Amino acid sequence: MADTHEQFWTMIKKFRTCMVTTIDGGLLRSRPLAPLTLGHNKAIYFLVARDSHKIEEIEKFPQLNLSFASDGKNEYVSVSGDASFSDDIALKKELWSEMADIWFDHGPEDPNAIVLIVEPTAAEYWDGTRNIAKMVWEFAKAKLTNLKPDLGKNRKLSFG
Repeated sequence: MADTHEQFWTMIKKFRTCMVTTIDGGLLRSRPLAPLTLGHNKAIYFLVARDSHKIEEIEKFPQLNLSFASDGKNEYVSVSGDASFSDDIALKKELWSEMADIWFDHGPEDPNAIVLIVEPTAAEYWDGTRNIAKMVWEFAKAKLTNLKPDLGKNRKLSFG
C-alpha cells in the first residue's frame, strides 16, 4: 500500500494547478489554485487571499475536493480532504515563490496572505499510459476481444 501512496504524492508534486471545490450556499463551486507540497507528504498547501470568498466557504464546510488533470500526460487525481488555515510566517516563507509575489504585495508578511492546508482523507488516481501506440493497441484489442482496455493504473487510497 505504501507504493500507491508514494505514487500519489509523486503525481501531486507534478501538477501546477488544480480545481478546488467547496460548498457555497448548498452548491458546489470550483476555482483553480496552485498546489504546493513539502517533503513530508502529509498535506497540500495553497497561498490564498484572506479576503476571498473561498475562506468563508471553507470555514463553514471544511471538507473539500481537489481535482488534478495533466496536460496531455493521461494523469488524473481526485482528493477529498479536510481544510484548515495557518498564518504561520515560517510556513508562508517556506511555501513562498516569485508567483506569490504577483498576488501579495508585502511578501510572506502580507496580512492578506494565508495558507490553506488540505489534509487528504481519501483519494483516487489514474496514471495512464503515455504511449499512443499502446493506447491504440489496447482500444483495438478491446474491440476485438470484448475486454476492457488496459490504459494504466487506477487506485483508491485512504489516509489516516
